[in-house]
Amino acid sequence: MKFLEEFLGTKKYKLLKLDYDSYWSTRRMLSKSNLKIKRRDILIKEQIYPGASVLDIGCGDGRLIYFLQTTNKNECKGLDVSKRAIFLAKKSGVRAARVKNLVEALKHEGKYDYVILSEFIEHISDPESVLKEVSKIFKKAVIITIPNIGHLSCRLRLLTGRFPECWKWHPGEHVRFWTKVDFEKWIVRSDNNFMGLRVRKFINIEGTPILGDLIPSLFSYNLLALITK
Repeated sequence: MKFLEEFLGTKKYKLLKLDYDSYWSTRRMLSKSNLKIKRRDILIKEQIYPGASVLDIGCGDGRLIYFLQTTNKNECKGLDVSKRAIFLAKKSGVRAARVKNLVEALKHEGKYDYVILSEFIEHISDPESVLKEVSKIFKKAVIITIPNIGHLSCRLRLLTGRFPECWKWHPGEHVRFWTKVDFEKWIVRSDNNFMGLRVRKFINIEGTPILGDLIPSLFSYNLLALITK
């Protein structure tokens, strides 16, 4: 069903305008009873040592932080641009802060074992500047998730003269796009001055069963990249 939805373009707008406060107003405060664990959360957790310090950039309502704190005993902090999201995070006991200029905010952050950018960098026009600052504050790894614009459904849509649909709430929410190959080249490209970062491995988050793990570049809708120096 998802393949046909991606290929045929049957999605409906869930937001009339791109407003993240409106988006987060649809969410309830987190608790153990309504915490919906996703495969993405489990895969991220598996990359992180128990008890390690974590900075979650684009933390939203703090769902991932809440999961890591309660199941992996991680010391976490989150950053987000949405006032409503941060309100929900703090009410749920998650340490989080609203920022207007993320690059400037990161310049004043301390060191963290892990920095997470999950469902985030595709939403901003200048992820290079963000990653440059991130490269200065992580000690073990950076964990980034991205939609894969190289998925088979996306390639078929291009063949039929239509651009791939990689959005859920509003078509303007994604402003940057990568295939698996392009993302790896973007990370290691020397003129970005990312201080020697490299993609240690890719993990299929969501894709065609079996094939998504075997050939993620073609059959994975979303990828997790574990990045080290």
